[in-house]
Amino acid sequence: MRPQPLQTKPISILLATAASLVCSAAAAQSIQAEGTFQSKQLEVRVVLLDPEKGVAAVGTSLSQGECSGSVSGIGRFVSEQKLVFEPYVKEAETSSCKVTVEFNRAWNKVKVTSAGCSSYHGASCSWEGQTATKK
Repeated sequence: MRPQPLQTKPISILLATAASLVCSAAAAQSIQAEGTFQSKQLEVRVVLLDPEKGVAAVGTSLSQGECSGSVSGIGRFVSEQKLVFEPYVKEAETSSCKVTVEFNRAWNKVKVTSAGCSSYHGASCSWEGQTATKK
């Protein structure tokens, strides 16, 4: 008599359940990202649109003396604590602007970096490396 092959259904159900729990945990954690983060120079507002998929509306403004800028858009979490978004309204000469908002482990601080966004702020300031704390 030939041995019966292992049944894969219980294993696949177990894997699907584990993946679901991990996704739910990630969604629950991203909920902590919602709110306003502020420093003297920077403000970041995050509103979760679809926590399950990690989609959020983000607005950020920067003010450093005479230099200022702002950008808002829709983005998504590309990793557990990193949210990337593009401007909702694109400047004519800039189609590659991307802003990254990185949250610390406690979800109470953000660090903002950007690429290709110079048309959204003055020449003497940028979001590069700016930090803010949750209000």
